[in-house]
Amino acid sequence: RHRTSSPPKRCDVHSHGDVAHPEERFDVVSARKGHEKVRRNIVTLIFFGLATSVVVWTILIAPYRVPMNESISPSGLALDGTLSSNNPTLLSDNMTKIWFHSTENKIRFELPTDINWVRRYEGIAGSAPDSPFYMRDPNDIEERGKQESCTGVLDVLAWLMGEVNDNNGSLMLAYGELIHIYREKDFVDSNGKFFDDDIDTWASLETMAHIATLEPELFRRFGWTVRPIVTKPELDRRFGWPMRAAVTQGQFVVLAQIIASCGHSIVTEITGKINSTQPAIDIYPIVTISEEREIVQDLLHLFQRKKTTPDQEKKRNIVKDLWQGNQFSESMFFPVKNITFISAGTPLPLQLQLPNNPVDLMECLYGTWRIPSTKHAGEALDCLNGLNG
Repeated sequence: RHRTSSPPKRCDVHSHGDVAHPEERFDVVSARKGHEKVRRNIVTLIFFGLATSVVVWTILIAPYRVPMNESISPSGLALDGTLSSNNPTLLSDNMTKIWFHSTENKIRFELPTDINWVRRYEGIAGSAPDSPFYMRDPNDIEERGKQESCTGVLDVLAWLMGEVNDNNGSLMLAYGELIHIYREKDFVDSNGKFFDDDIDTWASLETMAHIATLEPELFRRFGWTVRPIVTKPELDRRFGWPMRAAVTQGQFVVLAQIIASCGHSIVTEITGKINSTQPAIDIYPIVTISEEREIVQDLLHLFQRKKTTPDQEKKRNIVKDLWQGNQFSESMFFPVKNITFISAGTPLPLQLQLPNNPVDLMECLYGTWRIPSTKHAGEALDCLNGLNG
């Protein structure tokens, strides 16, 4: 038989479904490449979005989040476990608040445990206003001063160090007093005159709170009282409405002065040197915080896929003197050295605490400290590398 019509053309299709014609195959391959490009772009956008969220959280939100833990222990001190046993000045996120509390006139001020506030606070080198307060009625201080029987400062220091040491506190000699016990080997000269007009010390926040509770006994036994220097409240708008509500921060104790009532003139308007028959004991609160994260550098490492060693990733701990604004390496302070010191200014042995590396501290603060000079320690100094840089 003859076919009446031509047979239908066979559709030439490979078993795996590819189009046989080259131009059709090219269109399919191009479409697949386009899909892959879209998928890569979506992954890139997702990664960029996550990275942006990290930056926004770290820079704009996390530094200003309000701590949720507002409770305090009955004694007004930080609860056990809040601070490191090796370094009692180490701050952590959401710490229990620590209070500087008076049992006489019931005033109570907070000691600064907010890491972000500590980073921002510039001490006396900055512009933040502060005011002195007294932990009892100024009239009582003036009346006690008229009795003219205040105990000498070194005897008071001997008692105070005994109380602090018994409480496992941290109260170290600082600034000029470090120089005098290393250079002159005493607080007083051969005539019994003090080399300095005050005795400088560094203290942990817990020890500051503890000293506040000792004020009634200081006044009753020795005729001495305590005067905290307190920052004025400041309005912190966080990131602004509607993301963050404005909150009031402040009234943090950034210095405490233990003063003899004898010869003291009450001053409540301005801070400054104490006028009294005895040198005051100035207590500078110190705290330890970690270095700030370098967000931009971290992101560059992330995008460039650079690997860092554990040593490179580790952040240094910084010891900060809140009043002076000076910053030090942690190894300069801790672990603390304990010594028994004999002074011509008191018959009592002094159980003193010293920073771990006082020589490096003095060289950074004063330079040639071995030569007598009228130079005072500077403010906002950087002693992280052992030099004032």
